Amino acid sequence: LGSMLAGSVSSWGFLLTKGFTPAQVLTLVTLALLAAAMVTLRGLWRKPGYAQTILLSTTFLLLMVFTTTETLTRVPRGQPFATGPNDAALIPVRLALISVFTIGVGYQVYKIRATRRAVSTTPKLAIA
Repeated sequence: LGSMLAGSVSSWGFLLTKGFTPAQVLTLVTLALLAAAMVTLRGLWRKPGYAQTILLSTTFLLLMVFTTTETLTRVPRGQPFATGPNDAALIPVRLALISVFTIGVGYQVYKIRATRRAVSTTPKLAIA
C-alpha cells in the first residue's frame, strides 16, 4: 500500500513540466480507490471483504496501466514499442491487463464466497 501511494504521489512531479494530463486524472482515481479501500478495513464493509478486494485489485490494475505505458513507450531504446500513451499498439496490452484483472478478481470473489459458505455451514457446538 505504501509503494502504491508513493508511486501515485510521485507522478505529480511531472505536473510542472507536462501540465495536467489524463495520467494525473488516473492518479486521482487511483488515490480515491486506495482511500476507499482503506475505509473498508474497518466497519460494516470489513466482514464480506468483497469491496476491499475489488478496490485494491482495481488500484493495482490502474498502476499496471501506468507501468506498462511508461515502459513500452521507452523500451527498446531507440525504437520503442509504442510512440506514446495513445498509440494503438498498447491496446492489446491493455486488453490483456483487463482480462487478467477480470479473471483475478473473479477468482478472489469466488474464494471469498466459498470461504464464507464453509464458515456458515460449519455446525456450531452447543455448550451446555
